[in-house]
Amino acid sequence: RYGEQAVCDWMCFNTRDSIAIMYINPIIWGDTTQISADSIYFTMHNGVLETGDCYSSPFIAMKEDSIRYSQIKGRNMKAFFVDNAMDRLEVYGNSQSIYYLREEGEIDNVNISESANMTVYFLDNKVKRVKYDYDADSKIYPLEMQPEENKLLRGMSWQEDRRPKSREELFKRHVHLSQRMQTQSYILPTFPITMRLLEIEKDSWVHDRANAEMSMPSVK
Repeated sequence: RYGEQAVCDWMCFNTRDSIAIMYINPIIWGDTTQISADSIYFTMHNGVLETGDCYSSPFIAMKEDSIRYSQIKGRNMKAFFVDNAMDRLEVYGNSQSIYYLREEGEIDNVNISESANMTVYFLDNKVKRVKYDYDADSKIYPLEMQPEENKLLRGMSWQEDRRPKSREELFKRHVHLSQRMQTQSYILPTFPITMRLLEIEKDSWVHDRANAEMSMPSVK
């Protein structure tokens, strides 16, 4: 979709189920938002994006200005989309967030939260509000009093250098040559001891079967 980019090492699309799967270092960018995880599954209906499941170490970063990023992480995440824009995000397990609050367009406070699970609601690609399940630890600091250790969540990595800037750039990326011929020339192991043990086991099985057949009474 226009305005969004994505990269990964391996991707497949199931036309029957309308599921797109991204594996190995997948990252998705949209405007000022970056989504990453170990694997990402998208479901669509009639060409419209409906949900996105981010498994294992999911992380969402939203660039607020040149030095600040709102951040959300957890064990797993499920995003819900309306008109191809993120409407709601459910974070499951060890959820953490840092998001900046604006007053008349200017950042003035920051909310730092931890909870077992949380639900984040979006409006115009910005965090609108956050709902916690239970046992939440949530603090709001004036911007100038934000603790230094709470500016970046563990795992935060803004990877703008991997983001494709144009369609043409996709075709300029380096493609590694096939190593099939090289690997086919490798001398494969013969496993002589294992093969001998298999032969002994086979001979023993044939011998036992022959003895069993000899011992069976004949039927007239």
